[in-house]
Amino acid sequence: MIDAKTFEIEHAYPFDDNDFEYKDTITYGSAILMIGESGAGKTTFAHQLMTKYPRIFTPNVTYLSTVYMRVPSSPTERAMGVALLNAMGHPDTKGNADDLLRRITILMRKCRVRRLLLDDFQDIPATRRKGIQTIGDWVRKLIDATPCLVIAMGTPDALVVRDSNDQLQRRMQATVELLPFVVTTTDPKVRGIALKRWSKIMESIDEKLPLAETSNLSDSGLSVRLLLGSNARFGHLSALLKHGIKVAFESGSEQITGAHLRIAFKRTFGSSADNGNPFEESYDGEPLTQPGQAFAQVKVK
Repeated sequence: MIDAKTFEIEHAYPFDDNDFEYKDTITYGSAILMIGESGAGKTTFAHQLMTKYPRIFTPNVTYLSTVYMRVPSSPTERAMGVALLNAMGHPDTKGNADDLLRRITILMRKCRVRRLLLDDFQDIPATRRKGIQTIGDWVRKLIDATPCLVIAMGTPDALVVRDSNDQLQRRMQATVELLPFVVTTTDPKVRGIALKRWSKIMESIDEKLPLAETSNLSDSGLSVRLLLGSNARFGHLSALLKHGIKVAFESGSEQITGAHLRIAFKRTFGSSADNGNPFEESYDGEPLTQPGQAFAQVKVK
């Protein structure tokens, strides 16, 4: 969907250092809402997009193919403008909200911004003056003024932000949902296929760990425990393996073992690990979603 919406922008005309402006034939007002639970992979997706489309430096201008910004903790129109200018690397953040928006639209054309990633979209507060309506209008103005694809990213609560502003909703009708890895099915064939896919992912991750020896993460027993110990969320898995690497280093090992992961799970999820740790011998294999357990919480430590 993202490739389809940006194709016209990418291939509208040849890359030319002497022409920093978009042509009028390019469609304005393209936006997508990407939603996913915490740990579903939104930030990973953003980093991959930034890597795929890096900044291009020339003597005359820096081309910003993709820009990534987060909604500030106390979002106002001016704060949004300052955050976006900072994300673009522009030092001049003086002026009121309208001044900043004008500066932004000029810069986005000159720097040929093709994609704007707007993260933590759900954090726009639902207050009358400085919340969904005001900031939603600011985003809508930005969408209308710049011929680039705006990708708003957030938790499912971001749907409330979009749908509470009629004009923004019309410009951001397309929705992409990042779903967690799911193996909860009673069909043994479907479950077997899902577990094989998960095992291949663990094998790929194992190859990239900064350790001299393989940790055999794809072995059936350890692979399933990693699935349960991350609740199939890659954000949780990343935190767990980072702690696992540290524990392995502390013990002088060049591979992560189940014993290391038992300690890592405790460090990742704190006291909730006392109510269920998938790397303990006594673990019964039930999902850790009950009150007091690791995945009854929203965030990892």
